[in-house]
Amino acid sequence: MSGFFHGVTVTHVDTGARSIALPSSSIIGLVDTFSEGAGVTAKANELVLMTSEREAVAAFGENAAITRACRAIYTRAKAVIVACGVARLEDAAEQTAALIGAVQADGKRTGLQALLDGKSRFNAQPRLLV
Repeated sequence: MSGFFHGVTVTHVDTGARSIALPSSSIIGLVDTFSEGAGVTAKANELVLMTSEREAVAAFGENAAITRACRAIYTRAKAVIVACGVARLEDAAEQTAALIGAVQADGKRTGLQALLDGKSRFNAQPRLLV
């Protein structure tokens, strides 16, 4: 028990114009659908670290479901979001499986499982999952 830290853990996010220090319990993990295409920088099942609505629009497009979810979050709070967009599918069961995600044979995580890589990729481990 001597190695257990009692208190608030702070995470530093070094993207954008300035560094942000925030409680690690306030990092949001978000998984939703979007369509890859022109004007979209994110790829399916790739993590994106966002600190503003502008970054969400640039990554996922203006009308994507994941962008609408980011807008809803940013109207209520200025948060750090680790997001994973999944491709929109026609079959509801396949869409649910894609959102939940899995670990592929090559070790790559998809969907919600990809959020586990947030700590190693961005030093931002999501604690609130949407």
